[in-house]
Amino acid sequence: MDFINTLKAFLRKAVLFMIGSLLLVGSKGYAADKRGVSPIKNIILISVDTLRADHLSCYGYGRQTSPSIDKFADKSVLFENNISQAAASLPSYSSIFTSRYPSQHQAVVDNMGGQNNFIVPLADSEITLAEILKKEGYRTAAFTDGVETAKIFNINQGFDTYNDDAGGIKDINQRVFSWLQENQDNKFFLFVQAYDPHFPYLPPEPFRHLFLTDTQIDVEQYANFEEEDLDPKNPDKNDLKNLTALYDGEIAYTDKHIGELFLKIDELGLRDNTLVIFVSDHGEELMDHSGLGHGKNVYDELIHVPLIISNEKYFSPKRVKDQVRSIDIAPTVLDVLHIPVPESMLGTSLVGLMNGKSETERLAISENEFRSKLSCRSLTYKIIVTHDSSDIEIFNLKNDPGEKKDLHAHTDELPIYEKCLDKMAQWKILADDSPLIEKVQNMEFSDQLKRQLRALGYW
Repeated sequence: MDFINTLKAFLRKAVLFMIGSLLLVGSKGYAADKRGVSPIKNIILISVDTLRADHLSCYGYGRQTSPSIDKFADKSVLFENNISQAAASLPSYSSIFTSRYPSQHQAVVDNMGGQNNFIVPLADSEITLAEILKKEGYRTAAFTDGVETAKIFNINQGFDTYNDDAGGIKDINQRVFSWLQENQDNKFFLFVQAYDPHFPYLPPEPFRHLFLTDTQIDVEQYANFEEEDLDPKNPDKNDLKNLTALYDGEIAYTDKHIGELFLKIDELGLRDNTLVIFVSDHGEELMDHSGLGHGKNVYDELIHVPLIISNEKYFSPKRVKDQVRSIDIAPTVLDVLHIPVPESMLGTSLVGLMNGKSETERLAISENEFRSKLSCRSLTYKIIVTHDSSDIEIFNLKNDPGEKKDLHAHTDELPIYEKCLDKMAQWKILADDSPLIEKVQNMEFSDQLKRQLRALGYW
C-alpha cells in the first residue's frame, strides 16, 4: 500500500508539472535585475553527440572508454542523473539553448501530412542562450559537425561565428584552437559539438579494434547495419557485441581529442576564468529494448546523458546524485554570469547543487524524435506515455534501472488512466496545432546536407 500511495503522489505531481510546463507561454522579458559582475568570464559548452552516460568510465562503465573525460570529471561537478529533454539532436540542442521542451520550441522531426521525417527549424521567436550572451557583449562562436546542427535549422541564432561543415572532432579541434587563440582576451561563449560516436561506428585505428575481441573481423560489414538485421527477440550475440565494441571505440577516439581540447584550454590559461560544461544531446539504443540507434524511444539509454561542469576555483569537485535536466544548463550559465534569466526559460539553475545545497526534486520530461512518446521521470519512478494510444509504461528505477518490468502491466490498483489521458490531450494540442509544414516548404538544402540527411533516413 505504501508503494501505491507513493506512486499516486508522484503521478499527481508529474501530471500537474507537465501540463503546467507545456502550457506556459514564453516571454521576452527578464525575470530579475542584474546582480553584479561575475568572476567567471567565459563559457565553453562541449557536447559529444549520441553519448549515453553509462558508457563512460566515470559513470561506472567497465571499459576504459574515457580517460580524458574521467580526468576532467575528477576536478569537476559530475551530475550522475542528468536527463535530456529529447532523444534526437535538433530538439535536444534547441532545448539546451532555449531551456524549453520540444513541444514548445517545436524544432523537431515531424510526420506532417503523410510526408515523413521533415525536420522543423527553431523559430526566430525563441530566445536562445547565445542571443542573450551576444547582447551582453560576449563573442559567440560554434563549431559543429552539421547535420541536425546545420545552420539551415536556425540553431545558429545568436552566434557571431557558426561553422557547421567540420569533418569530425579532430578537424573541429583545429578550428576551435585557432578561434580560442584569437579570442582568449575577449569574454566569450563557445559551443563545440562532435558527431563522431553517431552511427556508423567506424572509428580510425587503433580505436576501431580497441575493444573487439575478434581482431580479424571485417568491421566494414557494420557500416550499413540496420535494426532489421537483428532479431529483436533473439539478436545475434556476436553482432551485438561487435556493434557495442565499435561504439565504444568511437567514444574512446572522441575522448582522445576532447582531452586535447582540455589541454588547449589549460595551455591558454583559461581554466580559472572559464566555466567548462561537458554534455551530450542524447544516448543510443544497443538492443536494450529491442532497438538500435536513437529517436524512437525515451528509455534511459536514450535520455540519461552525461553532464559535467568545471571551474575548480569557484566550484569544488563533487558528484551530485540529484536528478537534473538539460534545460537547466542555460539558466545555470546565466546565473553564474549574473545575467537575468528570461521568463521563457523553464529550467532551474544548478548553482545551488554545485555548491552542495539540497533542493526539492526536479521532475524530468522527455520526448522522442517524432513527439509520439513522452516520459516523466523522478529518481524513483518513470512514466512513459504513447501519444496516439492509451499505452502507458511505469517503472520503478530503484528496483529496475534497466526498465524491464512494466508495473502498469501488473498493478491494476493504480488509478492513472484518466489523469494520463487528460495530460496527453493537453500535450496533443501543443503537438498538432501549428502547420509546421509551412516552416519547411521553402528550405533550400545543400547537396552535402542532403547526403548527410539521406544517410540518416531524413531525406
